[in-house]
Amino acid sequence: MRRFRLVTGLLGHRGEALLIFGFLFILIGLSGELDPLVGVPTTPHVGLFYYTVPVAWRFVVWALTGLLAMSAAWRSTPPHTDSWGWVALMVMPLFNAFSYAWSFALYLIGQHGYATGWVGIIFWGFLFSRLLMNLASWPESAHGPLLKVLP
Repeated sequence: MRRFRLVTGLLGHRGEALLIFGFLFILIGLSGELDPLVGVPTTPHVGLFYYTVPVAWRFVVWALTGLLAMSAAWRSTPPHTDSWGWVALMVMPLFNAFSYAWSFALYLIGQHGYATGWVGIIFWGFLFSRLLMNLASWPESAHGPLLKVLP
């Protein structure tokens, strides 16, 4: 527990959130690479635009946005020049939301789409993206990160 407080003390709450979500994004990208069924078409994802992008490219974008967020974490001390890390974190959730919206629209017009795409729209487009926007708007504590206190 003390180690986590040290990270929060060094980077502040915004920086800690950037590190956590950056690492999460790298793991999400890696999970697609390690999936034994990658490239095997599955019925529930028919028409989902996200899966038309090659797995290697999806991994690269997930990992790159995660690494950008993690590097921005070190810039979270005032004057908060970490905003590009938060923008990087929004890329893949918004891409997923667009993918589900497109697939659901295809379903609505009678094409091969994703019938429950509205769930992905709510998750990626509203819940996850809104969580990231909320975290990005966090002010640091009154004392600021530990780096601010150290000489």
